[in-house]
Parts: sequence; structure tokens; C-alpha cells
Amino acid sequence: MQKIKWDKNLTKKICRIVFTILLISLLNFNTIYPQQIQLVDTTAQSQTKVLSLNECIKIALENNHKIKASEQGVNIADAQKKQAESGYWPQLSAKVAYTLMDQDPLFIL
Repeated sequence: MQKIKWDKNLTKKICRIVFTILLISLLNFNTIYPQQIQLVDTTAQSQTKVLSLNECIKIALENNHKIKASEQGVNIADAQKKQAESGYWPQLSAKVAYTLMDQDPLFIL
């Protein structure tokens, strides 16, 4: 079994390899989890604002996309209901035709 000589060059190489691996892992962490890094940055810079319950409810109702989608769904359902009801009621139609001819028509059998 051979003994490894520890000299300054070997120690520097190992430190460079460890530093390179650490740097690459940090760069990969930023690309794999960018939203977590963004979350940390925004919370550090954001200021807190105290809201009352009524203000929170108002903001939630204004920004809720499900409510807007539901309103559109109700409008679509109303239009379909009116369309379905239109075929239920009886309809009345009339046609009138008038023909003016110079001569009497001849019927030849």
C-alpha cells in the first residue's frame, strides 16, 4: 500500500476541486429552484401593511378569478336557456304570393 504525500500542491488542488463543486452546486440550485430564491429576495425587500378584515375580503373578491369565470358561466347558461325556450313556444308564419300575368295560362293535357 502506498502512502500519499501531502504537499502544498495537492492541498491546493483538493481545495480548488471542492470549491468548484460547491460553486457548481450553488449555480444549479439557482436554476432548479428559482422561485425559492425569488421568494427570499422579495420578502427581504417588501414592507408589511396591516389590513382590516373588510379590506382583505374586498381584495380577495376583486382578485378571485373563479368568481369571474363563474359569472361568465352563469351568462352562458342563461343564453342557452333562452335558446332552448325559443323552440318551446309555438310559432306563426305566413306567406303571401301574387302573380300577375298578361295572358291566361293554357293547360294542355
